[in-house]
Amino acid sequence: MRVALKLKSLPFEEIPIDILSGEQFEPGYVAVNAERVVPTFVHDGHSLFQSLAIIEYLDETHPSPRLIPQDAKERAYARSLALMTIADAHPLVTPRVRNHLAKTFGADAHAIEAWGKHWTTEGLATYERFWLTVPRRRLRLAPSPASRTSALRVTSLPRNM
Repeated sequence: MRVALKLKSLPFEEIPIDILSGEQFEPGYVAVNAERVVPTFVHDGHSLFQSLAIIEYLDETHPSPRLIPQDAKERAYARSLALMTIADAHPLVTPRVRNHLAKTFGADAHAIEAWGKHWTTEGLATYERFWLTVPRRRLRLAPSPASRTSALRVTSLPRNM
């Protein structure tokens, strides 16, 4: 979310949430996000979650510059890429899945690491296959910000923006 907000030059406040320690399950965070996931985006008193929904909201409320293409085919390709991660690969390596593997199936740290590596590798392989089939002119990746952190954050725009 931080990248999307910076690409749009929107000011925001970041509040770190430590999902490895389970901070997302604390009552204060559950009050902000009933799904108990990150990221959460708070704007004008409304909490939004799920990255793609937040990105679409930012494009609809602050249309320039676009994060998701306006052309229907290009938009479908962009959403396909996003959904490969958020629907297929990422859910299989989240802390709640890793914890469930340990508790329900007795998986040790080595097995859980192998599980995560397998699904991350599968997800990246899917990206590679996708790039081989999509016409090169369709998707253009914008330069990324210098900061490439994977920190998970709660973000908030100032009210009445």
